[in-house]
Amino acid sequence: DTFDGLYLYSIGGHVYTAGTGSTTDVQLYNLTTAVDVLSTKLTIDAGELDSSTAATPAVINTSVNSVSTATVLRVDVDQIASGTAAKGLEIRMEFRGSSS
Repeated sequence: DTFDGLYLYSIGGHVYTAGTGSTTDVQLYNLTTAVDVLSTKLTIDAGELDSSTAATPAVINTSVNSVSTATVLRVDVDQIASGTAAKGLEIRMEFRGSSS
């Protein structure tokens, strides 16, 4: 049971083609417990390729970030920029044995 007792510790995102006009917004949804895991969505700013430079960083809700081996996490792309859409999204997640 590889993921039992682990918590989402960090999350980041990257696109291969930057969007224009507005941010690309991503929410992580725990399908198993029916809750959004991020209290502030992961964003990639317009014209940028990575969330590490976002004006507003993603915030993990530490009251709902625990996982187990059977947990199903879904990546919801809530916005793809208002001009040219961002393309080629990848998500990086780090899990650790404590919630913070």
